[in-house]
Amino acid sequence: MTENDLHQYQLQAVEHIISHTHCALFLDMGLGKTVSTLTAINELMFKEVEVRRVLVIAPKRVAESVWTQEVEKWDHLKHIKVSRIIGTERQRREALAKKADVYTIGRDNVAWLCGLYGGSCLPFDMVVIDELSSFKNPKSIRFKALKHVQASLSRVVGLTGTPAPNGLMDLWAQMYLLDRGERLGKYISHYRDNYFKPRARGEHFELHPLDPHYDENSPRPKFIVAILPLIILFILFNVVGVDINICIIISVVVSIALFWNQLKDSSIRELLSTGAAESIHMSMTVAAICGFAGVVTNTEAFTSMLNAIVSIDMSPMLICAIVVAVMCMLTGGSSTGQLISLPLIAPKLMELGLSAGAIHRIGCFAATTLDSLPYSGAILMLLPLCRMKLREVYPPLFITTVVATTCGTAAVIITCALFPGLT
Repeated sequence: MTENDLHQYQLQAVEHIISHTHCALFLDMGLGKTVSTLTAINELMFKEVEVRRVLVIAPKRVAESVWTQEVEKWDHLKHIKVSRIIGTERQRREALAKKADVYTIGRDNVAWLCGLYGGSCLPFDMVVIDELSSFKNPKSIRFKALKHVQASLSRVVGLTGTPAPNGLMDLWAQMYLLDRGERLGKYISHYRDNYFKPRARGEHFELHPLDPHYDENSPRPKFIVAILPLIILFILFNVVGVDINICIIISVVVSIALFWNQLKDSSIRELLSTGAAESIHMSMTVAAICGFAGVVTNTEAFTSMLNAIVSIDMSPMLICAIVVAVMCMLTGGSSTGQLISLPLIAPKLMELGLSAGAIHRIGCFAATTLDSLPYSGAILMLLPLCRMKLREVYPPLFITTVVATTCGTAAVIITCALFPGLT
C-alpha cells in the first residue's frame, strides 16, 4: 500500500499533527491512527528534518507488533527503523542503544524509562501516546512520570478512540500531558471546580416561562399539613376501603380547606376548570391504552400466545417475568399489566412449582421494565407537564426506567433461584 491509498480524513490527520506540536487524534478503532501518525513522523523526520528520534508509548501488544507491522505494510514507511523496548531490563537497554527512528515501549515501562534519564527529561524530540486514555488517572505512576518530563518534549501526540471512557473527569490528565494545563487548568481540583461544581459559579435552576410563578414571601403550609390530603386518601382507600373516586373527591375538598390561605386570592372555579380540562387528554390517553389492552387480552391470539409462553421449556421465573413485562408493555402501565397478567398465569406458575411469594416479587420488578415505552400513559402525561418533546426526554428515561429496571429484575430472578427460602 502507498501514501496515495490514504483516505482524505487520514491526510487531514497527518496535516494536523504536522501543524500542531501538541495535539491528539480522537478517531475510532480501525480508522488508521497509526498510519496517519507514522506518515506525519515520516514528513517531520525526512522532509522537514524537525524530528530525529520518536518514542511511542503503547499497550504492550501494540508496542510489540502493531507499529512494526504498519511500517512494513506501507511502501512510503518501509525505510523507518523501529526499535522495540521490550523484555528484560538488559534487553530494554540494548533496544534503547540501537540506532533507530522510532522506539516503541509498553506503557507499564514508562516510569522505568523516565527514571533511567533522571526523571525530568527524555532524549526524544517527539512522544506519541498510543491509547491516551490509559493515562486518564492523575494519581497513576505512569501519569506522574510522564508529567515530569513533558516540559522537555518538543512534540506530543495523543491517540485514542475513547477520550472519556468513564466520564468527562477523565479528560483532565490526558489533556495535561498535551498542553500542561493550558486548556483545562494546571490542577484537577481547578478543573473540577470550574466545570463540575455549577453552584460555585452561581448557576441555578430557573422556572420555565410557562411554569406557574409563586411569590417566595407568600405564606406556605407546614410539611405535615401539605401531605395530609395524601395521607387521608391512602387511609380511606387502603384501610377503610372507600371507593377511589369518593376518596379523590374528599381529598380535593380537604386540600381546598387546608390551603385556603394560598387559594383565596385565586378563582376556585378557574382552578378546578383548568385542572379538569388538562386532565381530559391524559385520561383519554390512559383509557385508550387500557381499552386496547382489554380487547387484546380477550382475543384467541392472546390466549394462544400466553399458552405458548407458559409451555416453553424454561424456568417458571423467566416465564413470569416475560409475561408480566410483555403485558405491561401492551397496556402501557405496570399496575394494569399486573392486574391482567398475574391472575391468568399465577395458577399455571404455581403448578410448575413457583411459590406465590416468588411470583409476587418477580412480577413487581418485571412490571417496571417495559411499562415506560414511548407510548405509555406515564410518558405521554409527562411530556405536556414538562413542556418538552419526546426526543428530548426519552433517552435518559429509557436508561433509568427500562435498562436499569431490567437489570434489577434479572438480579431478583437470580436471587430467588439461588435462595428460594427468601420467597
